[in-house]
Amino acid sequence: MTNAQARQRHQRQNTLLNPQSTSEMHRFEPFQRFVLDAQPLLSPPTLALATLIAFDAVVQAQDVESAYKALQSLHEYRSHPTIRWPLEKGGVAHTHKVNSGQTSTNTTADVYDERVVSCFTKVAVDQVATWITFSAAIDELEQALQRAQKYRDLPRSYAQLLRAADGYAGATLSGAGRAHALGQLRMVALDPMCAARETSKLIIPSAPVDSEAEDVIAKNEAHIARAVALAARAGGSAASPDPRESDLVEDLVRAFNAGNALNPHAGMSAVRRALAGVELRIAEHHAWARVLLLAGYQMLREGDLAMSSIGRYFTGGAARVFRALRSMPLAKLDSKTLCDALGTAENEAEPSNKASVRAVAQAVIGQLVEQDLIDPLRLPRGGAARYQGGVRAQVVWPHEVARADAWLSESISLSPADSILPMVRCAISVGADTGMRIGEVMRIRLKNIAIVNNSVQITVAPTRMDPSLKSKDSRRMCHLNSPRAFENLVTFMSQVHGLALPVAHATGEISSFDHDAFNRSLQGREELLFGDPHRRNELWHENAVRKWISVVLKAATGDSKTTFHDLRHSWVSLGNEADFSLGDQSAQNSYAKRANALGHAVNDLMYTTYTHIFGIGLRRAVDQRVMRAGLLRTASVAAWVGRSDAALRKSLSRKGFQVDAAQGQRRLMDEIETFSRSTELPLAHSVAPVRLVEATPPLASFKPASSRIDVLLNSLRNLVDDRIGPQHHIEIAARAGLSPHEWKSIRGAFRYLNRDVKGVRNPPAAESEPEAWLVDRHWTELIDNASAQKWTRIARYLESHASQKEVRRAGDYVVKYLGVTRYLEVHSADPDFVSLLAVLKASGTNLARFALNFVSAPGDMSLKVRHAAVKIRSEFGIDMPLRERKPRDGRPNMYLTMSSGPSPNLGREASQDGSAYSMKGLAALFLATQLIAALESEVRHAA
Repeated sequence: MTNAQARQRHQRQNTLLNPQSTSEMHRFEPFQRFVLDAQPLLSPPTLALATLIAFDAVVQAQDVESAYKALQSLHEYRSHPTIRWPLEKGGVAHTHKVNSGQTSTNTTADVYDERVVSCFTKVAVDQVATWITFSAAIDELEQALQRAQKYRDLPRSYAQLLRAADGYAGATLSGAGRAHALGQLRMVALDPMCAARETSKLIIPSAPVDSEAEDVIAKNEAHIARAVALAARAGGSAASPDPRESDLVEDLVRAFNAGNALNPHAGMSAVRRALAGVELRIAEHHAWARVLLLAGYQMLREGDLAMSSIGRYFTGGAARVFRALRSMPLAKLDSKTLCDALGTAENEAEPSNKASVRAVAQAVIGQLVEQDLIDPLRLPRGGAARYQGGVRAQVVWPHEVARADAWLSESISLSPADSILPMVRCAISVGADTGMRIGEVMRIRLKNIAIVNNSVQITVAPTRMDPSLKSKDSRRMCHLNSPRAFENLVTFMSQVHGLALPVAHATGEISSFDHDAFNRSLQGREELLFGDPHRRNELWHENAVRKWISVVLKAATGDSKTTFHDLRHSWVSLGNEADFSLGDQSAQNSYAKRANALGHAVNDLMYTTYTHIFGIGLRRAVDQRVMRAGLLRTASVAAWVGRSDAALRKSLSRKGFQVDAAQGQRRLMDEIETFSRSTELPLAHSVAPVRLVEATPPLASFKPASSRIDVLLNSLRNLVDDRIGPQHHIEIAARAGLSPHEWKSIRGAFRYLNRDVKGVRNPPAAESEPEAWLVDRHWTELIDNASAQKWTRIARYLESHASQKEVRRAGDYVVKYLGVTRYLEVHSADPDFVSLLAVLKASGTNLARFALNFVSAPGDMSLKVRHAAVKIRSEFGIDMPLRERKPRDGRPNMYLTMSSGPSPNLGREASQDGSAYSMKGLAALFLATQLIAALESEVRHAA
């Protein structure tokens, strides 16, 4: 068995050929010969219809009329003449925006088919002056077939023609292309909007990305991912129902109705304010309430429904959907059980509420699919099909991925210390080049990355600390081959994980990289690629990373519905297209390997759900069959191109080509293709018609991630903020991205640590908010000074090494001898002083800024100064300047200062820049470091 035969059998073993069509297939080649000779016999519209059937694999009765109408919008797409037409309704609940004041109604989104038409079809279409109706074209074609008596076995009726075409396609096409042409396996083509983006390299103008909505959605997606991970580690069983969750769902319903009777802008603001209040009260274990919140926000983000419609749907359906699903654990959802429960809820609802239940159920299932919690391909057919999300034919084109990469690289160069955008760039690169799901990309572990056979192999094999697999086929090997994606991956691992890896270049090949050094560096490394360096098995800035992935991809495409999952569709579509175009020359088992790398063992699922670019492959297969059968003759081709038969025959003879030979057939095909290209076609965006604009970078509003030290200090500072105050602990925690439990632990640790801080008085016993009292009396100025430029390197080092013994001892010294006072006393005999010096040196701070100050005093003061100077020299490796000071109240006999250097903010007062030599701010940094260490210790004990 040849490789081609093996591939064909594996791709589609269950293609069923119609016996009646098979018995008529011998009539199809005579029809093709008839069409080649019919150029002067048929009117151009009828000739175009005939070529559509003869040479474009349009063989199904339900497709021919739509394809014939689509010929009137023939356009150039990816340098080929192409048509696309709405095939059927996809069963997707899709809403369209209506005029203000009108009620929006649900319709279904069109599913498109596509053909790259033959050069014969293009020539025929170009000759059409006026199109005739489809029925008139069929009548003319049948009359011509009945008159053409010289062609033996020619079909004499339209029905007989379609049977012959169906049988011929089944016998001559192969794999998915054959099943698609026969209507047994539907690959969904891209819609005109997506095609327009590719041909123009522009984007569809849309409303600016709603950063607030994206932020909320990303944060809640991260919450759900963490909740699922925790549930998976605990065995996946459902938690006992919390009666308060029902109240939260009722509050969500009221929130979505908060904009009723208001104008659209005011209504949207009112709804968002109400939702923000409900969101603050949704805990980690309120999983289904959070899913409903996300579903509602998705409706708001898409903007297809009026606010009153969203409120009406939630009023009639949210509570019923919640009651149907509340007992199901998110970590172990069964698609059939899920749909059955939703079907029961809809059946039991009042007639007036059935549509609301269905709308909310569809939105919930859409969220579960987007979060990779259920597999849309495993949703049951039949009655439950009404809840399926259907196939979304969408890709992110390679030039759009490159556009997003360029934007991110430029922003990264402007903020080299930022950690969010490098993760966004790396995640998009990996997703685009491997087809992995976003949850799988975010959970890659370093040990699962290796270079094998000149390709980066990424093993998708979650540990017990990660969420459960989507299906048994999800455990697999994925491969990254793009030099640019490899460069982004290596750069990220070198900078964030401190790996000593060679520099990778986008212009170089992976094969030229040091494979052994790469694999040795990653072997046995259990850390997550995007893991938090301070918290084991937790993702770093997950909310922000998810948000900016979404924002950047939407801006790169101009499509407000673009998601990370579209990169998966792109990887499959572009890969399959390349193999379709190669035909029998494609690599052995290439489709099976791609299906396995996708995580779906059944090839049909890969074709029907993920493959949207296939026209060029079908075109090549049909053209090869025409030439292999020797159908092209000089007389017929000459008539098509307007040359004489003798001249064309002579040109072949001069080159030594025989008409019946492969080279002669190829030469004749080139002749008609060259002639067909002499007439220009409109591009996809001209035919749609679609208005397109240049893409605009979305990162102007991006702010680098705040360090945990900044987050904690700002949270403490908010305790004395007049706009927030100590009574709003939930709001303070939410702003900081902290859970209520974490914020409570921080407050407790803050009170405990202040017992030993120099200069701090204990709050009165009757004080109801002791933390706010401490901040107000002692820490406000120090927290404000902690953001001074001179502390940047020290803060960054403390952030990364909060739990190290050396840092803890240095913190003890600062608390004991600096505290909330102005001077950092020097006690060189204290072992913790050496730890402080070691931390200051390791942070990379400019040591020349430090000075040792002393006050002249009788006794052994000079000996102590010399002893301190020697210790400092042994640690710093330099001689620290000595400065004699006059005695002053509160000034110790010996202390350290650090100059600010040239201030980057010349307009600010010296006191706000840490003052010229003040150590104010250092105590606040070490206080925050001790709070971080306390949190990490609590997490370790809990684990």
